Amino acid sequence: MRLAGLCFVMGVLCGLLTAARPQLLYFSLLLVPCCRHWRALAWPCLSLAIGCAWALWAVARAERELLPTVREDQAVVIGARVTGFPMPADDGVVLELGDAQERGARGAFLPTQMRVSWRAAPSAPRLGDWCELHVRLRRPHGLANPGGRDTERAALVRHLGAVGYVIAHPGNRCAHIATRRDLSGLRAWLSRAIARAVVNTEAVGALKALAVDDRSALSDADWLVMRRTGTAHLLAISGLQITLAAGSCFAVCRWLLGLLWAWRQDYLVLRAAWIASALCAWAYTLVAGAGVPSVRAAVMVACAALAALRGRRAVSWDTWLASLTALVLWDPLCLLGAGLWLSFGAVAVLVMLAGHRERRSPLRLAWRTHLVMAIALMPLTALLFGEVPWCAPLANLIAVPWSNIFVVPLVLLGMLCAAWAPMAAALLWDCAARLWAPLQALLTWMAQAPPWTLHHDVGLVGALLWSVGLALLALPRVLPGRWLGAVLLGVALLPRERPLADGEFRVLQLDVGQGLAVLVRTRQHALLYDTGPRWFDGGDAGESVVVPALRALGVARLDDVVVSHADLDHAGGAESLLKLWPVARVFSSEAVATLRHTVTTPCIAPTRWHYDGVDFEVLHPHADEHNAPRNDSSCVLRVSGPHGRLLLAGDIELGAEHALLARQAQALAAEILSVPHHGSSSSSSEAFVRAVQPRLALIAAGRHNRYHLPQAEVVARYESAGARVMNSAGLGAISVEVLANGMHVESYRASHWGWWQQRPP
Repeated sequence: MRLAGLCFVMGVLCGLLTAARPQLLYFSLLLVPCCRHWRALAWPCLSLAIGCAWALWAVARAERELLPTVREDQAVVIGARVTGFPMPADDGVVLELGDAQERGARGAFLPTQMRVSWRAAPSAPRLGDWCELHVRLRRPHGLANPGGRDTERAALVRHLGAVGYVIAHPGNRCAHIATRRDLSGLRAWLSRAIARAVVNTEAVGALKALAVDDRSALSDADWLVMRRTGTAHLLAISGLQITLAAGSCFAVCRWLLGLLWAWRQDYLVLRAAWIASALCAWAYTLVAGAGVPSVRAAVMVACAALAALRGRRAVSWDTWLASLTALVLWDPLCLLGAGLWLSFGAVAVLVMLAGHRERRSPLRLAWRTHLVMAIALMPLTALLFGEVPWCAPLANLIAVPWSNIFVVPLVLLGMLCAAWAPMAAALLWDCAARLWAPLQALLTWMAQAPPWTLHHDVGLVGALLWSVGLALLALPRVLPGRWLGAVLLGVALLPRERPLADGEFRVLQLDVGQGLAVLVRTRQHALLYDTGPRWFDGGDAGESVVVPALRALGVARLDDVVVSHADLDHAGGAESLLKLWPVARVFSSEAVATLRHTVTTPCIAPTRWHYDGVDFEVLHPHADEHNAPRNDSSCVLRVSGPHGRLLLAGDIELGAEHALLARQAQALAAEILSVPHHGSSSSSSEAFVRAVQPRLALIAAGRHNRYHLPQAEVVARYESAGARVMNSAGLGAISVEVLANGMHVESYRASHWGWWQQRPP
């Protein structure tokens, strides 16, 4: 039975990963009868086939939940319920909507789950409100870059069928219809009660997150501290919190029943306590919004309780596998989420340690468990997030007991007392906030140390080699083969790119949406041209795109950063990039607001420098052109080597193009061109295109951008000149290698495409 469950889960995973080509898996199953011992393989293979079929059915259902492509960017009027706490943005809110219905339309399909941004909302919506909104929707579409987050896969795991924004209209309105009798109204009421009760406003966000999974009061700085210390799981209602609530309920019920009936050791008391703990876990899960992490933890508690009721060990491999199988039956797509692997990886470590009994003191046993879990989860953490906080074991050793012993119980007791004793609840929450404050101060101090960063993309194979290597090194000294672990660790950390020779260079135009960021690497140096935009819903491309890409590509430091001009779609990520990554020199052609605290070098022609056989030269602007319009003041940079040339043109328009043609038309010739101004018709004149004569024209534009870039006539102009036009909006990051044996071009979406992503053109 254990083998059948494991094969079923593996079949679901194989079906999800090969959904685009399921015939390969079924063809391999047809070869089973050809095996000599095919009868012994019958049941495992049948379980594998059922799992694969279950996964393919889930894939078909998920594709039906997505917004049809033909309905993208249509203005529609919808009625929907706010299903998540509204998250604040720069000048508005981001809403999660469910049960959406289109007004005045019959038979028109809309996804049941969607996320929209609402600028300048007239009133603050609440959880549980019913809203009528004029919106424009599109299918979830994320940026595709090395080391970047797969937004489309994350949206699929959350069953998010559409994203969009609210159009300014007098008919947009929300009605407060939720009451304390339904879960949404209860969660919103508890969140407001905590905000009123807590005096320390810095701890409000943490308490609301621990009580009802309301993260709207947590700032980006709070999340940075938690991420740098590896303690972000403390603010996510998942295994720790659900298990603590269930365990406390188990202990209290067993004690009370023992007092009432004096059968403390009787099996009926134990059964009642296990049932009460499972019910408590599910009650906490529902109050927390029934998110995927909390449901996952509640399923584990329920399976453990069921095993205990049947007279078996609660913590065992059978319970672990039963929990995983139940989750996969409930939602097969959960296997694509990173949180599931972290949770079940941690529980697997606990099961292994529980099976290896040793006579040690509880304190030493807890320390050993904590240390082994930190080391065991390190490869998976590095694979998923690209970095491992070195202080995470110490931070968790302090934060987990402090939070679970003092803070979380007070929060839960306050929730129980809120309805019938509000003063007692307020006192409990205020005490929890006072206890959280010193922990938060300690974590903030520990977060000042930068994490240990992987300087190249490990990949799935590398993470597997790393895990096996650590497991071999952890073997007892008397066993042979421990030296092989060090070898596997070294192989896993080897870079996967071929080193460059003198005169060769690599160009990577990152996918930053409506903006620009281009990385140029020679043999030992790296230059970044522009830093991408800043976004409405918080954050910028410097932190979210550029830094993960540098980490994945193994760029330890940037020798130069060139900010072409001050527009936020080119300079919006500069401030966070300079905070997070070492940079030797910064060029700028004009004063940039995000660089007001940074010493910059004027980007004025004819500035030149030389790296590893590759020449870098500023062609524009000259010192006498400082009064040009902002776009025309963009820094134009030429990168030339013996095997090819690259021209980075920023946002120059016709005026700057004419000036360049008049001054140095011959210097504009280049095989690779970063198309000026994202392909706008105000740039790329016919004379400029003829002077450059590019073989490859790279366009950096956002998908479905409001400026409708690139313009069709501009694309036709480059194609008629013999250039291959590539747009990062559909292709993701575009990589070009200028090598001695020729020019090699590759798009990130083409090389890393999954069925959950829109197929690249």
